[in-house]
Amino acid sequence: MEQKFDNSSPIANTNADQVINWVLQDPGPLDDPNGIRAGPGYIYIADGVYDLSSAFSGFNLKSFTSLTLAPQAVLRVDSTFVGSVFILESSGGSPISDCNIDGGDIRQRNPPPQRQWTAILLHGVGNGGVLFNKIMNMTIRGANTGIKLKATSPQSGRIGIDGGWVNGNLFQGIKMWQNDIFIDFEMDGPYQPDTQITGIHRNRFMNIECQSGSNTIAGVRDIRHFGNSFINVNIWDIGVGGRAATISNIHQDARGTVIISGIMTGQNFSNQGQGTKIIDENNGII
Repeated sequence: MEQKFDNSSPIANTNADQVINWVLQDPGPLDDPNGIRAGPGYIYIADGVYDLSSAFSGFNLKSFTSLTLAPQAVLRVDSTFVGSVFILESSGGSPISDCNIDGGDIRQRNPPPQRQWTAILLHGVGNGGVLFNKIMNMTIRGANTGIKLKATSPQSGRIGIDGGWVNGNLFQGIKMWQNDIFIDFEMDGPYQPDTQITGIHRNRFMNIECQSGSNTIAGVRDIRHFGNSFINVNIWDIGVGGRAATISNIHQDARGTVIISGIMTGQNFSNQGQGTKIIDENNGII
């Protein structure tokens, strides 16, 4: 049963994605005279297997959402699903901030895995940002991409200033199994090197476990922009079955990337960024 933790009655419906979306889209106390922040507040999803329908198009989170999934809460997408399960996306200059997603297991419902979907998408669009959110203690199985950070910049205007940004988000204690790509950085549109407005800056990844499969092509792909840090991020068994996969790569637009401990600098690792600092079993500070 999904419910909003504000003493209101749970919504009764057999369609799991409709129930969760109804609660997530609660605008909160928009006219509260005491200035309580808008948003649905605290949401809890109890233990159970929740099959998301073939019409499911993703859960769009509002700012100030705290979503907790019980230890045995499993969300299963349809084999035809090609979107993102959890979407934090700015629009119209309005940011998405201060969300917490804690727990849960995300996977496909029907074998064999099609791997067409993304579990978590943070997307900065339209001169707006996705910032100060925390995602933790989740398991992601058989996705195309586990975590995607994406900034969109317009083709014209003030390049490096007028686009979206994804800054200061924390990913912690996440486990991923046999995804094609575990973590992906994407810049959609032009990026002005050495600018820190539009782009993907100062996000933190801590204690992330990624078990590769024979399908895995990349552990952490195209790390870019300023000050992203990786602490004890482990890409296990990259290249299993002889695949020429890339454990991680640092893009030429990266500045000040930090990698401490973990397994990120093995097979086909490359560093084209500037000011990179790595301390792990293969490297001292470089």
